[in-house]
Amino acid sequence: MTDQEQRVERLWEAAQQAAPGLTFECLPQPFGWAPTRHMRARVTGGGLQSVVLRQSWSAESHAIECSIYRSVLGLLPVRTAALVGVFELDDDEPGWMILEDLGTDHPRADSQADRRRLLKALGVLHGAGRRLGLADGSAVSVFSRNESEHSDWTELLASGDPDLGIEDWMAGFAENTLGQLEAGSYTLLHGDIDFSNFVVVGGDVAFLDWEKAKSGPPGLDLGPLMEYVREDEELEAYVEGWEGVGGGLPIAAGQWAHLGEIYDCVRWICYYLRAKRNGADPGPEWKAQYYDPRVRRLCSLRDQT
Repeated sequence: MTDQEQRVERLWEAAQQAAPGLTFECLPQPFGWAPTRHMRARVTGGGLQSVVLRQSWSAESHAIECSIYRSVLGLLPVRTAALVGVFELDDDEPGWMILEDLGTDHPRADSQADRRRLLKALGVLHGAGRRLGLADGSAVSVFSRNESEHSDWTELLASGDPDLGIEDWMAGFAENTLGQLEAGSYTLLHGDIDFSNFVVVGGDVAFLDWEKAKSGPPGLDLGPLMEYVREDEELEAYVEGWEGVGGGLPIAAGQWAHLGEIYDCVRWICYYLRAKRNGADPGPEWKAQYYDPRVRRLCSLRDQT
């Protein structure tokens, strides 16, 4: 028996102990882009047919996600995978979660209908989440311009390196954006907006993977979607979701989206500059696919501001 096969058996045994109401009909099977951290297994009991076993990235992110499931998500009118159990496989590794399996029908970035479903679901999350009073940091971390993620942005963008497309105004532009985001309205954020972190269930979008959830300005969730949005009218779905859970938006959704898109561009740009500075250059193909388009978008966004 290989080491991986032994590990899967240990996962199976630990999961059965953590969810005694379920009967596992097979050993968990790896799947997805991180097969060592994602397993799927057929089960009976608890009204479930299958579950997903997922290991968190870190002990900190595991604690955040457990806190979200236990204290917050049950208060919100959003669809998400039910938490069935939690266990640890090894003391020196992040914990595991047993989650309801919602399937693999992920929304598509090239589908306007799917984008509108996702934007509406975000509107519901943000509209309802603003009333939870999360800004004290008791359940999740709170966005701040002074957090470690942003600590070297000014330094990285102040280089003014024309070979990398960096211009002198970018450092001040990023600082101003951080200030506007910090001064705005806060709500519960999903924190990891990627189409693979959502599933279409019965015509609605369900949320997966909450380990990067935080309290912060809605633009941080909206920003990563804006490169796919083809028409401003698509944001009406976000407004519909927000207003459907009571109350109007304090500012236009487009303003949040604009700030969030700037933030998302700067985040990717600084990721590359930091990696390059530290001798871990992702390479020319990565730069062409992720970095260069965001430098161009940032220039365009400045012209729109």
